[in-house]
Amino acid sequence: MLSNTSLNLLKDFPDTCFLDFIEYYHRRFFYRIINNQTDDFSGYQYDKVDAESFIEAVAAQQNRRGALILDTMMQWLPKIKCSRNLDYVIG
Repeated sequence: MLSNTSLNLLKDFPDTCFLDFIEYYHRRFFYRIINNQTDDFSGYQYDKVDAESFIEAVAAQQNRRGALILDTMMQWLPKIKCSRNLDYVIG
């Protein structure tokens, strides 16, 4: 599983060599982190990946493949049923 530290490196040092990994992560894990399904994350909680950081890392690549990934996200994100965070519900 990817960590937030790794995403910061992808943002700070964009390179086309990372795109295969970014595409793989997008297909296999991105939509799971949208629904807070990161139970298999074995690192520290403060270093857990969030969707916003991943999107920023993809946008930092600034090339056609990154744009295609972002386009796919924009098409699918509105269709995904997000889980509710009941901690913020006032009852």
